[in-house]
Amino acid sequence: MATYTRIGEDAPEIAFASQAKYISLYFPVPVITSKREILAGLNVGKCCVRYSSVSKLNFTVITELLKETAKQYRS
Repeated sequence: MATYTRIGEDAPEIAFASQAKYISLYFPVPVITSKREILAGLNVGKCCVRYSSVSKLNFTVITELLKETAKQYRS
């Protein structure tokens, strides 16, 4: 699984994985929890958002999740 970890930190902030039937994007649980309204109708787990194909990626949602991750975890 590919991850992004800030220099000097131990735990990754975001990750992604390509599975047989979907693509998973992993974010910190507080980010997923705080953005539930924009995730309505998507396949969402405790800390991930799953898309059934690359063509279904919602870059507006992904951008918002990345911004929220940066905001919550800025050093």
